[in-house]
Amino acid sequence: MFPKNVYEPALECAELLLEGVGKGWASQTYFSDDGSTTIEVALKMAFRKFSLDHGIVLDSTEANMTGKFPKVKVPDLKGSYNGDTLGAMEAQAPSSYTGFLQ
Repeated sequence: MFPKNVYEPALECAELLLEGVGKGWASQTYFSDDGSTTIEVALKMAFRKFSLDHGIVLDSTEANMTGKFPKVKVPDLKGSYNGDTLGAMEAQAPSSYTGFLQ
């Protein structure tokens, strides 16, 4: 959001995450201002990592875009609420809020 400004506690948190649970595989952190955006970005990052690990090309300019794609499922909790963006709503159990998506 503000690339030349930093909130010191957020920087310290990012450093702790990278030196702790992210050590050896993470090189950057992502902070969001709300939960549904966080869920949506986390899903996109996870799908991207999965596709790279399994040799699936997601770039529409690539020739094998017509290839077979594995069906991917995201676990959810009954009665959960992950936010109001379409991606976050798709990642929660069917409810009166998300029934039209399933």
